[in-house]
Amino acid sequence: MRAATVLAMLTIACCAMAEISDAEWRAMRERALARKREVIYNNDGNEPYIWPTNLAFSIQAFLDMRTTPVLGSQVDTVFYCPVSSGFGFLTANIPSADLMLRDLGTVKHLAGKKNVLQQFLDAGTDPVREVVSWCRKNSYEIFVSLRVNDTHDQGTDQTKTGPPYAYPGNALFSPFKIQHPEFLMGSHTNRPPSGNWSAVDFTHAAVRDRLFRMCRDICTHYDIDGLDLDFMRHIQLFKSVAWGGVASPAERAMMTETMRQIREAAERAGHARGRPILLSVRVPDSVPYCSDVGIDIEAWLKEGLVDMVTGTSYFQLNPWTYLVSLCRPHGVRAYASLDESRLPESPVLRRSDKATYRARAMAARRAGVDGVSYFNRFTAAEI
Repeated sequence: MRAATVLAMLTIACCAMAEISDAEWRAMRERALARKREVIYNNDGNEPYIWPTNLAFSIQAFLDMRTTPVLGSQVDTVFYCPVSSGFGFLTANIPSADLMLRDLGTVKHLAGKKNVLQQFLDAGTDPVREVVSWCRKNSYEIFVSLRVNDTHDQGTDQTKTGPPYAYPGNALFSPFKIQHPEFLMGSHTNRPPSGNWSAVDFTHAAVRDRLFRMCRDICTHYDIDGLDLDFMRHIQLFKSVAWGGVASPAERAMMTETMRQIREAAERAGHARGRPILLSVRVPDSVPYCSDVGIDIEAWLKEGLVDMVTGTSYFQLNPWTYLVSLCRPHGVRAYASLDESRLPESPVLRRSDKATYRARAMAARRAGVDGVSYFNRFTAAEI
């Protein structure tokens, strides 16, 4: 049975339980998707664990770092990331995740910072819940953004223990990875040529199930408008690709089946509360590139597994019209991710200057995208 049929049957069943007709549910989804979303602000969410040691903790101080500055800006939608470093090492207090409570004393460039997540928990809350609450009060759309395979933990030797290493290597290396080194692409001393060694390999059912459970729990624990899966942070899914190959049809099928499960979980959670939860992905802006790394984006679009696609990250492979033409026939919204390139800046025209960003945003909108996404923009001046 095709996934689209399964999803339709699930929708009908859930609608029956909630006394919402299938047609009414589709209309509700379309209204949610049609919401004005010209500017998406993607906050990578590391405020709680890089808290200045000289700043007293408060919820308001937390919000003032990166959230309240969107007031009065052109931002329509906030994507908040509960860290996601180390695969499942989160600041979201959900059953399926490991809570990111470690001190960052082993990270040299973060001297003068501390982790205050425990203070959120002691107050009966967490950073995601506070951002969601703020967005609700101020009429902003709110998505939780999960980084699918973030590898900020790959820079140090995880085998080192003892002083000054409070944890193996650095504080971002998650308990899940410590417990399951067999799920990784390699090791600190055996690094793959085409990816980071600390990434998890999605050929393992336990890895795929962990992603699914985190997505399910995010949808059931928070009053969100949508869930975003950021495959660009970082773009690595399979060990076969990390070691120089391309993803097989079987590997792409694994990820598609996981997306079906996530979509169904979001539908169930949406029906339980009487409002759809949209599903967004950030992927490379090229069908062949997606295919080679293990993402069958055409299947995801055809089967109705996603509502929104944000294209690319630090590199762009096609004109924005390519992304628009890929998404539009399926009624899926397309967004341009305008990240800094991380290449040396020209002394004449800096890509990260506001004027350049505005020009790039205008070019993307003229190409037909539904909006633009700003990633790794941290201060009030940058929003």
